[in-house]
Amino acid sequence: MTRSERQAMIEVLLKNLMSFKEKYHYLSDIPMGKLARSHRSVLITLSRFDALNMTQLAHEVNVSVQQITKTVNSLEDSGYVTRFTDRSNRRQVWVRLTDDGRQFLEERQSELNEDLYSCFRNITDSELKMLLENSSKLADTLRRLVIS
Repeated sequence: MTRSERQAMIEVLLKNLMSFKEKYHYLSDIPMGKLARSHRSVLITLSRFDALNMTQLAHEVNVSVQQITKTVNSLEDSGYVTRFTDRSNRRQVWVRLTDDGRQFLEERQSELNEDLYSCFRNITDSELKMLLENSSKLADTLRRLVIS
C-alpha cells in the first residue's frame, strides 16, 4: 500500500469515527433531567471514588476550586453529596456521594441502558456478534495508537 493510499484510508476511518461520535455522543451521557453538565460531571466522578477533597475533585472535573465549591453547594442542597472535614487536618474538606446521590445515578444509568438497548432492536443476533467482534478488534487497535 502506498503512503497516499494509507493516508486516504486513515482519513476515511477518522471521518467515520467522528461521524459516529457526533451522531451517537448522547449514548455515553447519562440523562439527568435538568442537572447542569458540571453537576453531572461531579456526580459521575464521585461515583468512581469513595471521597475526594475539593482540590482533587476540581482537578478530576477540570474546573477551578471556586467553581467546584458552587457546584458542590448546589448538589449538597439537593441531597446528592455530603461534605466532611478531615480529622487530622480540619482545613481539608472532603466530598462523597450520599445514598440518594448513588441511587439517583443508578436510576439514570438504568434509563440510559434502556435507551441503548432500544438502539439495537433492529440488529440481528449475528449482526450483534459481528459488531462486538469488530468493535473489540477496533478497540484493541486504537489502544496501540500513539498520538504525539
